[in-house]
Amino acid sequence: MLQNHLTKQLSPHLDDSVQFKIATDALLARVQQVQVLLGKYRLARASSPHTNDKTHGELDNLLIELDAATEQFRQRVETFALVMQDLDTMPEAVARQHLLQFVQSEEFAQYIEFPGKLVQFSEYLEQREELGKTSLQQAERLRTRIIATSLMLSVAIATLVALYTSNHIAQPIKAVIDVAQQVRHNNDFTLQVPVANTSDTGQLGISLNQLITQVQCLLQELECKNADLNNALQQLNEQQSQLIQSEKMSGLGQLVAGVAHEINNPVNFIHGNLTYIKEYTENLLDLVAHYQEHYPQPIADIQQKADNIDLPFIQNDLPKTLQSMALGTNRIRQIVISLRNFSRKDEADMKSVDIHEGIESTLVILKQNLYDIKIIKHYGDLPLVDCYPGQLNQVFMNILANAIDALKDPKTRSNPSRHITIKTGLATTGKGVDIEISDNGAGIPEDIQNRIFDPFFTTKAVGEGTGLGMSISYQIITQTHGGQLGFTSEPNKGTTFTIQIPIHQACQEPSSVLTAA
Repeated sequence: MLQNHLTKQLSPHLDDSVQFKIATDALLARVQQVQVLLGKYRLARASSPHTNDKTHGELDNLLIELDAATEQFRQRVETFALVMQDLDTMPEAVARQHLLQFVQSEEFAQYIEFPGKLVQFSEYLEQREELGKTSLQQAERLRTRIIATSLMLSVAIATLVALYTSNHIAQPIKAVIDVAQQVRHNNDFTLQVPVANTSDTGQLGISLNQLITQVQCLLQELECKNADLNNALQQLNEQQSQLIQSEKMSGLGQLVAGVAHEINNPVNFIHGNLTYIKEYTENLLDLVAHYQEHYPQPIADIQQKADNIDLPFIQNDLPKTLQSMALGTNRIRQIVISLRNFSRKDEADMKSVDIHEGIESTLVILKQNLYDIKIIKHYGDLPLVDCYPGQLNQVFMNILANAIDALKDPKTRSNPSRHITIKTGLATTGKGVDIEISDNGAGIPEDIQNRIFDPFFTTKAVGEGTGLGMSISYQIITQTHGGQLGFTSEPNKGTTFTIQIPIHQACQEPSSVLTAA
């Protein structure tokens, strides 16, 4: 299916070398993004507490194979792109043959096999979990047999001994029976038979105590193994969801960067030519003024033409029109700059950036959703901050989008003074910056406040949210940037999110959390 999809994607561009190169470059960029994600995952796995777990080891081996196949596929894509450089002079049949050879190559086949292998691995984990459940059921049955056998043996011994012994010997045996029955009925493996001596009856109690302890240890071991399998499956599901979210955010960043690039070129052309048009217009208007000064009484035909076009109005309005056009192109250029700053497509490394610039670019992206919501800004005097700009912009996007949703809620929609306040300043220590984003919405209910940063938790309807936004934002701030992310909320008064990050920090590779672009 992927082969057919790629063929359909590239075939229409065989007669356009520029578009074909764009398509192959996009394919190569995506493969490189997969390699970056795999590299980040290996770094995260190196510090994982379950690194020596067998299941995690199998997953690591599978991803190592995926890494090797991805590298081979990347080399194959580069070779294919090199072969297709002369597409303009290449016969279409030859070009299609090269394309067919590419999608049928061994490297391509190995690369597209891995989604299936990941699915098989997920099914393998499910089988492991089922085996654990089966083992637990077998242990339950074994426990029941052991308890039943012990009870029957205890009753038989008590009956025989009661015929030949005194009440002094019968009492310890009764205690054994009582404990065995309680264990059987209540499944309480913490119970023990009281042992007063080391006689035969005492040895019976000791043996039953040892049996109960062994069954308890066996059940605990099975529960631990089952919990490990569940944790491994949950981690795999979370990582899969994060990869999907990362791809979506990457697509958003690429779209924003592409739109900004496409708009920038024609706007720069128009803006640059406005200077010459203004100069030419001034010269022409000056020439007309000279004609009017030296020939105040033109011939009737010229006078009629000047009256028809309302020459005095044009002389007065044309400079204003050009000025308005210049203001408009300047505004478009500022929007393009904001779009580029938000996407940060070429800034995957830590950089010293202006925090306010990132906030402003995010507001430009969200402007169409603001409606009549007022933005109040109290920006402090901040230095440049060491951070990963794309990831930090993603945090701003998540928090501001949630604030807008809160103010669009029916409970607050009728409020005529809906607003979002953004406040920045230096931390009290002087070594970090504080960023506060507040809304005057209905607030977060107290019963869900402790779950805001949990993965997959969302109050939105199905299909409207993944529940990963705030969880990923928390990881970006606390793990990637060594900062803090918290919030306060009051019913009917609103919510305030506070971000604290250091100004300078040791240069490090970004963690395996999702990135905005």
